[in-house]
Amino acid sequence: MVRKKTATTRKKVSRAKSVESVSPSELLPTPPPSEDAVTLSVDIPRKISFRLKVALLQMEAKGEKATKRQFVEQALASALDEFDLEWGA
Repeated sequence: MVRKKTATTRKKVSRAKSVESVSPSELLPTPPPSEDAVTLSVDIPRKISFRLKVALLQMEAKGEKATKRQFVEQALASALDEFDLEWGA
């Protein structure tokens, strides 16, 4: 036997948000208001580590001075910005 859809099941379906209609700000959590830095322990493959070192040396050759920590923070921020642009966040 096939059950008929009732009015309540149709309403539940129509009120449910699809993934496409949800804004990115609703999907991504907001960071805590703290100014403290969070330490992340990540194993970086040699290939990526080498690319970071080469990029840092290229920056230094152009006359831009940055500590390794600042450089990695900038690289992560620019990568996240590119991700946001690509995925429309």
